[in-house]
Amino acid sequence: MRVKLFPMCSPDYLLRLGAIKRAHDLLKGVLLHSEREPWRLWFKAAGVRIAQPQRGPTFSDAALLLSAAVSGQGIALARDVLVQRDLTAGRVVRLLHASIPSTCAYHAVFVRRAARPEVDSFVEWLVTECKREQLSHPAIKASRRQQ
Repeated sequence: MRVKLFPMCSPDYLLRLGAIKRAHDLLKGVLLHSEREPWRLWFKAAGVRIAQPQRGPTFSDAALLLSAAVSGQGIALARDVLVQRDLTAGRVVRLLHASIPSTCAYHAVFVRRAARPEVDSFVEWLVTECKREQLSHPAIKASRRQQ
């Protein structure tokens, strides 16, 4: 499953921060960092030439990063597939339309020769669900329209 990254934060944090109209505006907030997905790459894709921003905490776990953003601690560079429920529920808002492909992806790894029929069925179901999720995912639809 391929992953796209885009900036998001809680609605309350956005109210405190003020309007975000362009990528450079994100720098006035606290950026929540992931060890695996540096902000520098997103800023470069958005046309902002800066070194890796240092302000803000770094998280080694994507779920903790998203939790910090949901609780209003700053702006996260979120994985689309992980943040969809929070977006739908209004716990977070997407900031700007620019997104980039993540260097991370989700894979089902197993030894096919040793797999039992129920393992094959599970992996087949998982792949089908991931494809269906990506096809119905608003963030992915938006990024496809922009390309």
